[in-house]
Amino acid sequence: MTNLSIRQSGKHRSKRFTYLTLLTRAPQPVPIHSIARRANFPHVLLVRFAVEAFLSQTNPTRFGLPKWPASGPSRPQLKQAVRIVMSSPDVLTGDSTGELLNIAIEDAQEADLSYSHHAACTARHYGLLGEYKLQQAMMNVGCNFDTEDDLRFSSDVHKTPDIICRTPLLLASQPIYWIDSKSMFGSLTIHRKNVANQLRSYARLFGPGLVVYWCGIDARILTDPDCLDSRIHTTAGVPAGLSPMVPRVGGGIRFGGREVTQLDEYVEEAAALVGE
Repeated sequence: MTNLSIRQSGKHRSKRFTYLTLLTRAPQPVPIHSIARRANFPHVLLVRFAVEAFLSQTNPTRFGLPKWPASGPSRPQLKQAVRIVMSSPDVLTGDSTGELLNIAIEDAQEADLSYSHHAACTARHYGLLGEYKLQQAMMNVGCNFDTEDDLRFSSDVHKTPDIICRTPLLLASQPIYWIDSKSMFGSLTIHRKNVANQLRSYARLFGPGLVVYWCGIDARILTDPDCLDSRIHTTAGVPAGLSPMVPRVGGGIRFGGREVTQLDEYVEEAAALVGE
């Protein structure tokens, strides 16, 4: 449904005035469930388009919203107004059309499994759970790391993955400097978007890294030309072969339960890995 929404959003937005008419038709409005089922599109997004159509042709100050400029609202202004209405549907109280839209918003929020407030809270919950599982896995392998929250308050870098490894990890003899957690299924469409918009920027800033999809991945990701990047490793869950590149400080010494060797040997191995 998410992939479908991305592909067909423009088509349904172009029908926003039609959806507004159906949802507010007298004497019997068409229920949002019927419209969404017929369109095979999320309830909340359809109502959002209808609200946008309504606000674009009315005076928003009637509802306590900022006044449109004389030339009409810009797209960002409309989006902001729609966001306010969708998060507080009682804003439209006092207008007959607005009251019908209030009902449609409430029905859509109750029925939509992808874009409702409840779905967003659930996604946030599983996102935090995925980050916790990732941090726990890093502690189990002995990785010293900073979280996204640590970096947000201590770094001038604005885009950060969920984990930056202070001690780089090894995966199949390749260094891993960062890991990003995705509590979703790694579909081809979503991964292409993530690689283009997010993961390559992490690789440019921090070097090679790993993205973990907790709900599995589409096998085509591993061969698709748009997804292939030698700096980005994609897995379903934390791979079993991860191990820290621990400085080896002396023969016969054990560090974290591991046998370690001379520092000179570690430096040679690390230099070979990064090509220096």
